[in-house]
This record gives sequence, structure tokens and C-alpha cells, in this order.
Amino acid sequence: MRILLYVLGGLIVLTAVFMAVFNFGKGDVIGLKIGNADLSKVADGVYTGSYAKGRWGYTVKVTVAGNRIADLEITDCKNAKIYTDFNNAITARVMDAQSLNIDTVSGASVNTKAFLKAIENALPR
Repeated sequence: MRILLYVLGGLIVLTAVFMAVFNFGKGDVIGLKIGNADLSKVADGVYTGSYAKGRWGYTVKVTVAGNRIADLEITDCKNAKIYTDFNNAITARVMDAQSLNIDTVSGASVNTKAFLKAIENALPR
């Protein structure tokens, strides 16, 4: 019986450590303020930006032409294989809106914030 308690206690500790590491930085990403870039003031060109905290990270290449986001490419994404559908959806939302002021994707609000912050960091202010 005592061995079983030690094993269960060990599993609880391991689970707590895993959850702490897995969610490191989540609060920081959720709390990010995303500014809305004024594309009328951004010169035509290709801009690169990134944001990373914990397991959330993006590097993007933003092509601006004629005061519009002409192309938006994710050049690096932590866990890219898992987030393929999300990445496609959020890229389409930004391109359609021509803005960073968009709704987060349900179930992926932390990823959305990290992605939008990478775009904000790419665009000159």
C-alpha cells in the first residue's frame, strides 16, 4: 500500500511539472496587446518579424504593396505540423481583413496572439 502511495505521489508531481513546463509563457502571450498597423504609412516592401514565448512562436514575412498586405508567409512556426489548419485560417483572416484587429480563432487564442504579434513586429511603425 505504501509503495502505491509513493507511485501515485510521484505521478502527481511529474504531472504538475509537465503542466508547468507545457504552459510556460501562456499568460504572457494571452496578455499581449496587439496594435493595428496603419498600412497607409507602410512603404512597399517585404518585412520580417517574429514573436516567441514558451511553446508559442512565429516568424513571418509580410509583403506590403499599395498600402495592402499583398502576401503573408509563415517562415517558421513552433509545432507547425499541429497548427497547419489554424495557420491557414488565421492567415486568411488577416489577409481578408487587411488588419491585425481580428477575432482570435476559437480554441487557439494563444496561437492567434503570438501570430498577430509576429506580424505587428514585422511592420514598421
